[in-house]
Amino acid sequence: MPVHSLTILGGGNTAFAVAANLSLAGFEVTLCEIPSFRHAVEPILPSRQISLGGVAHRETARLHAVTTDFAEALARNDLVLLIVPAYAHKPFAEACAPHLRPGQVVVLTPGTLGSLEFARILRERGAAPGVILAETDTAPYVCRKTGPAEAHIWGVVSGLGLGVFPATQTERVRELVGELFPGTRAYPNVLACGLAAMNPVVHPAGVLLNAGRIERSRGEFCFYEEGVTPAVCQLIYAVDRERLAIARELGLQLPPVDEAFHAAGFGPKGDLWATINGSRMLTQLRAPGALETRWLTEDVPYGLAAWAALAEQLGLGAPTMRALVHLTSAALGIDLGKSARTMRDLGLSGLNKDGMLEYVQYGVGGTANGIPPERRLRGKSGPARRFPQTPRQTGWQDLRGLGGRRLACRARRRRAARVGPPPVVGLPFRPTLPDDSPVSICGAGARRGNAGKRFRPRRGGRWKRLCCPGRPMVDHSSREGTTVLPLPSQSG
Repeated sequence: MPVHSLTILGGGNTAFAVAANLSLAGFEVTLCEIPSFRHAVEPILPSRQISLGGVAHRETARLHAVTTDFAEALARNDLVLLIVPAYAHKPFAEACAPHLRPGQVVVLTPGTLGSLEFARILRERGAAPGVILAETDTAPYVCRKTGPAEAHIWGVVSGLGLGVFPATQTERVRELVGELFPGTRAYPNVLACGLAAMNPVVHPAGVLLNAGRIERSRGEFCFYEEGVTPAVCQLIYAVDRERLAIARELGLQLPPVDEAFHAAGFGPKGDLWATINGSRMLTQLRAPGALETRWLTEDVPYGLAAWAALAEQLGLGAPTMRALVHLTSAALGIDLGKSARTMRDLGLSGLNKDGMLEYVQYGVGGTANGIPPERRLRGKSGPARRFPQTPRQTGWQDLRGLGGRRLACRARRRRAARVGPPPVVGLPFRPTLPDDSPVSICGAGARRGNAGKRFRPRRGGRWKRLCCPGRPMVDHSSREGTTVLPLPSQSG
């Protein structure tokens, strides 16, 4: 069905540029901002006009409507574009929940896995079922808001990527979005689209390595042309390798960062440095005027930190991403981990790889819907279990299924200190002991933290720790039998 009208939620740089350009292209556009940010659209409320410049349409656009009433804005159209920073996805989802109806399509532009958080909020708020969510991998334009009622477009993305939730609705949504942004291509699911976002790959590394220059010059230099040097590109590549490893673990094939920049139309084919320096649109962009910019406060907690959490739940490491999260927090003096998207926020907590893929394909089986036993995280053997998400809760679990080697070692040490060694500890025999006799463990059979401690055999092969000195000591180190050694006298 052809698209004639749509609603755009937001009032920032990209929202103004998209609203103006699509209006000039012949679409009826309703622009809606959240009431607490009414000041962003107040200059255009009386006239509904935005002056647009740049490489797209270059004239004044007149919008169909400008409002802060979500009920009115969402009732007008079946297609909704949410064009706000990632940290605004939650308040917009809460504002939209009472007014969305089955069959409506909401596209987060871009999303960075935000469509999964949006879906969880809609479920928790009791929104009508059947709402289709989607997200893009980047914004459709390289643009800025140049005045209260003005916007400028430096470049148009020719290969916008789209992921749909649930993925069974991908083709329908791609056709709708393709009418607005020609050349739109579909990813297999929203996980692939969220991992294909380039801003978290490039922005944090580039801003941190140019921190001194940004603060000294207040952003008066071309960020990509002057700031993304070959050494900065090496750090970007390190982040990208971890991103691609997450995608491979999920069975997804994503292009590396340099190929993705070229495919999106940012610049010529080549390595990242060559693509960026050959880009007309990117080389014109100025650096942020301060370190406290969306390139850090958005791309780190909602991009890198969320990807790192996903990697850790899949049993992978993401040391470079984690390091950038910590360094950014230290540089800004705020703990970005507290505002980061978690697996629970995305509705993925407790799901293994198969569970995640089934959830994004069909829209069922996520955290809010309950986790089927066969889709929960499991160890290498034994029944499926829900695993705790914090290191302090790991003492009672075998964390091999999470791949957390350090946490697993910590868990084993705590367990050994609590219950002692099992009947057989790497040896082909079980020591013969008098019934119910306290012993002390030494030699090869002693676990770390138990050497010299007194234990009593328990039913089921467990050992109870005692504090009674003066009993014999059992040496497990001999494979021929059990040697009872006297303890030194207390008087000595």
